[in-house]
Amino acid sequence: MSVWNVSDEATVKLSSWGVFSVPRTGTTVRRDHHFFGYNAAIQEGRVSSKIVKFYPPSMRGVTASGRKYELLGKPGHNSDASYVLDKWLQINGVKPEEARDVTEEYL
Repeated sequence: MSVWNVSDEATVKLSSWGVFSVPRTGTTVRRDHHFFGYNAAIQEGRVSSKIVKFYPPSMRGVTASGRKYELLGKPGHNSDASYVLDKWLQINGVKPEEARDVTEEYL
């Protein structure tokens, strides 16, 4: 699982995308939202840092890293994206049952 420098890849277009939330570090009440999906430009699954801004009319958002994301088409499933999401949860110490699918909030 690679971490790409924002200056090398300022904007990512995700297909077969979704949004999940996880408990914010140090609290069980507040939650952070993250994009995940398939980045066809480099043929890999992707999970974003936490979402800080989202613009529903254009389906674009900005994350804590400063990277911009554009959500293409409808939400969906991609095996590469699911694999990266599972690894992201594991690396960040988030139990699968703590992650919630909040994609509907972004439609």
